[in-house]
Amino acid sequence: MDLSTLKYITKGLEVADESLANAKSSNTGLLYQCPTNFTGRVTFLHISSGASSTKKISVNFNDSSASSDHLLLDEHSVAGHTEYDLISGGSVLYLDPGDAVHCFKESGGDFHITISVEEIYTPGI
Repeated sequence: MDLSTLKYITKGLEVADESLANAKSSNTGLLYQCPTNFTGRVTFLHISSGASSTKKISVNFNDSSASSDHLLLDEHSVAGHTEYDLISGGSVLYLDPGDAVHCFKESGGDFHITISVEEIYTPGI
């Protein structure tokens, strides 16, 4: 593969929103959006909880071409001061231009989420 057509991105987010509607409308729940002319290959999606007790988190994939939302993780309970890998160890999620990943949490949750994406230049998609 031509390395000049690749970019590697790692982003983190302190999850603040408590609903998908808020996460999407305010964009504070936007973890990642695949840019125009690129395909995103998500290789790592890691959640850590700083709460002292078990709280729930949700991760949503927005398919921009179909204008539809799909929960990758739906109110998943994470014990306090623990971690959860949603994507790791060889698993991947492919995103097309405009597709996005949003996160939201249960009230009182303290979550940080990290994503690593390989962006592949694919003009014309």
